Amino acid sequence: MAATTFILTKIANEAVTNSATLQNDDDFLFRVSADENWQIMLTLLLLSGFSATPDLQFAFTVPAGGAIEGDHWAMDAAAITSITDMTAAFTIQVTTTERVHHLIARYVGGSVPGVVRLQWAQAVAAGEPTQVSRGSWLQAVRMDRTVTA
Repeated sequence: MAATTFILTKIANEAVTNSATLQNDDDFLFRVSADENWQIMLTLLLLSGFSATPDLQFAFTVPAGGAIEGDHWAMDAAAITSITDMTAAFTIQVTTTERVHHLIARYVGGSVPGVVRLQWAQAVAAGEPTQVSRGSWLQAVRMDRTVTA
């Protein structure tokens, strides 16, 4: 079986105002079969309305028995943050100037098929919009379990 690759692109800005409750992203989700492994690269263009106060929190939902881990960094950041469980919310700093953030992750599937989905919200509910901007994208590559020479 050959690896499957696809790219999802956000074609419109998606904003959240005054909510720190994780919500499903409109664009970044894909179906997985049982026992599949995937590599995920996510480039997010993030912006906060009037101040950097809200920041953003992210998490992934995955099928039962699945696990996802990876790294996050911003284009101008000095360090990479490793995240051992991306199903738990993690916070990243967002500024009033659009900033590029990268996530690279590995999904290891369990025995249940389902959907891998990005969720996000403001880290602190604020009466100003925080957005994932148009042009953000996700690339997912299914990794074959067996390799023959």
